Amino acid sequence: MSLEHISGLRTKLENSRWNIVEEIEGDEYAISAIWKIARPNGDHELNIIFEGLDDLSVLPIEKSYGCHIQENDDINLYFNKVSKGYSSDLKAFINELSVKYT
Repeated sequence: MSLEHISGLRTKLENSRWNIVEEIEGDEYAISAIWKIARPNGDHELNIIFEGLDDLSVLPIEKSYGCHIQENDDINLYFNKVSKGYSSDLKAFINELSVKYT
């Protein structure tokens, strides 16, 4: 992941009427960071878990390799190269999240 991935995810969430309520540091075990998100009225509070387990440490969020919704592991996103279909994967992630939690 890169700052471009983080920025794109943040923008797509906000454009889809999701607010990032809180940003929490990782657990120094397997999680790089957690974003608590919710609808503007506070409905559907969910956790986006950023995965970043490396061989010897946990990667910072800007180097994490994917994320998933803690409350629904089926909604996940892999941070592949921006030029290799990431935008369509991101769009699908946001769409699935929005459809499931309307």
